[in-house]
Amino acid sequence: MTFDNIESCAVIAGAITTAVFSFLIWRANIQSAKAAKGAADAANESAQVSKMIFESQEELKKNVRDQLKRDILTQFQKIEKQVRTLKDSGITSEVMNKLPVSINITNHELGTYFETSERKVIHQAMSKYEEYIKRYFVEGIPKFIENEELTKDTQDLHDKVFNVILLFIETHVATVEVNISDH
Repeated sequence: MTFDNIESCAVIAGAITTAVFSFLIWRANIQSAKAAKGAADAANESAQVSKMIFESQEELKKNVRDQLKRDILTQFQKIEKQVRTLKDSGITSEVMNKLPVSINITNHELGTYFETSERKVIHQAMSKYEEYIKRYFVEGIPKFIENEELTKDTQDLHDKVFNVILLFIETHVATVEVNISDH
């Protein structure tokens, strides 16, 4: 074999080797493209599942919020009715005994399901109610002196409670009948 023959064989071998590696790289690129498409499809499906989960959680949160609004509205309507009776008929132990011991909503529920402005109105009414109960009830029994201070505190309580009722009426809680015609 002459040098030219060896050189030609080396060139041919190099060309074949290059062709084989090019073919292998081409196949690897095809596999890579398929894998990338599969990964992109999986990412899209994952994003869709995440979106569905988020929407489901938001729907659940909305439903819980709506139920809490109805519950709070019902509680405050009962309190408002009793406080209005106290104002209209004079303070009596019998009427005061009909006031609930407490308002049933937790700080967690307030913080999770209500906006800042709503929390503020509810919290003001709850605080005023707790203060009223603490001040005019001793061990669950009404203890008070009918005077100007009691009248003022009763009016303040009524105003705060009525603000909660108005808040939820204005936000279209239509599932609870509200009787405000007496105001």
